[in-house]
Amino acid sequence: MKLPPKALALAGLMALGALVAMSYALHTMPPLHDYRFGVLLVLALVTARLKVQLPGLTGNMAVNLPFLLIAVAQLSMLEALMVVLPSCAVQCFPTGGGKPKPVQLIFNLSSKAVAVANLLGTHFALLGATSFFLVETIPLASIIRFTEGGAIHQIWASIAHYSFPFYVLSAGITSIARSATPQFGWQLPLVSLPVLYAIYRSYQSYFRVPSFGGRSPVEAL
Repeated sequence: MKLPPKALALAGLMALGALVAMSYALHTMPPLHDYRFGVLLVLALVTARLKVQLPGLTGNMAVNLPFLLIAVAQLSMLEALMVVLPSCAVQCFPTGGGKPKPVQLIFNLSSKAVAVANLLGTHFALLGATSFFLVETIPLASIIRFTEGGAIHQIWASIAHYSFPFYVLSAGITSIARSATPQFGWQLPLVSLPVLYAIYRSYQSYFRVPSFGGRSPVEAL
């Protein structure tokens, strides 16, 4: 399906923002945090496949959000991008097989990169999660509007209705991880993994959509 010019322009604008974010992250690159970076990367990649289709919407939600927010809160910007972007790419691949469309992949990766950059210097978990949520969902609602029609405020409200409570929960987990002692802080993501799997199963049961494929220009939240 050929995307409308407005959708392509939005994808291009997000890609430009992502390039600026990556350039800044590389320019300010500090030493890597060995074990914390590795743990968060593995957990984010694994949980990126635990995703549920949002009813009535072209998009899905994965339960890896707490690990992404913890990466942004505890790691450098470059490390956070190295956790967020691969997990986003993994999430974009349809569960039933196949490959994501190039524009879809670029848009989702760019949205994540811009969202990470937007959190730079944010110290409050709830504020950070809210900012992350807005920077992700407003462009998503916009591109759905451009490709499928509908009122953008209604599309965004539907996304918020299903996904914002999980952002609040993720902010709580991030806040606990930030306030934990260094000896326990890196273990918290591991401890939260069963809880996130239970949430994933609950969403699956509630939405009554055990599996799905990706046929849309926009796949990932």
